[in-house]
Amino acid sequence: MQITIFHNATAGEEEWPAERVLALCEELELEPVYLPAKDPESREALQQASGIVVAIGGDGTIARAARSIDREKASLMILPTGGANNIARSLGVYGHAAKILRGLSAFGTQPLYLGKLTARSGVRAFVEAVGLGAIAALASRSGDHLDRQKKRETGRSHVIASLSEALPMRSTIKLDGARLEGPILAFEAMNIALIGPNLPLVLRAERSPDEIIAAWLPPDRCDAMLAWLEDPHPGRCPMQTAAVRRIEVDPADHPVRIDDKLMKPLEPFRLRLRKQPVAVHIPKALP
Repeated sequence: MQITIFHNATAGEEEWPAERVLALCEELELEPVYLPAKDPESREALQQASGIVVAIGGDGTIARAARSIDREKASLMILPTGGANNIARSLGVYGHAAKILRGLSAFGTQPLYLGKLTARSGVRAFVEAVGLGAIAALASRSGDHLDRQKKRETGRSHVIASLSEALPMRSTIKLDGARLEGPILAFEAMNIALIGPNLPLVLRAERSPDEIIAAWLPPDRCDAMLAWLEDPHPGRCPMQTAAVRRIEVDPADHPVRIDDKLMKPLEPFRLRLRKQPVAVHIPKALP
């Protein structure tokens, strides 16, 4: 079987070098087109790929693959080897990368609808979330050299420190045309259930395929949020949430995080989901 591999060999604890990936493909009688994720020429090749694209790496690598592939010609298979693996976890992809690849023939598929940020200057796609305010500090790269558990602990401590000093935002936010009233410390437009250091902000939230989960934190819930961050149990996050089809944001002077990139303050923008999803292969059972 021919496949395309989009691979970040330095993701996570660097336990999946290129040699190991290619040896596993040979064992499974797969014929891979190998694209190093950090090679600038790989993106154009990825856009031309057809059939199954296997993205191996952390959330940044998975998101780049999902944004780049031609959704009419290619489908996506995720082998999570990063520190957080929020995209894979949100979609129900767990387990050792080798076991996932060995189970290639026993996969179903489910749709992943990409987000679309539209502003006067252009359009950007996102997979995970768009955020501003105190939790936008999740874009920090500090701790990349740590093991998975330490990286999650470090990331959560950074969020706690940021929220402890947070002031209300000056941004204007509308959900399906209705303005959010009152002060807000943090806002996240979530396309997946987990964010940053495996924080299940909206793991239990219900939505239809064309809806984004808006999550925001009023000041009167800050103490509860700080306590939750010490033990982030799914379904108990104190942030307020709503499932909406359209979000309008005037960020004022606040930086905006798009997936894992912290951007300078943007002009006003709109958020919604694209109509055509990426087909993602989900293991029915691991061998």
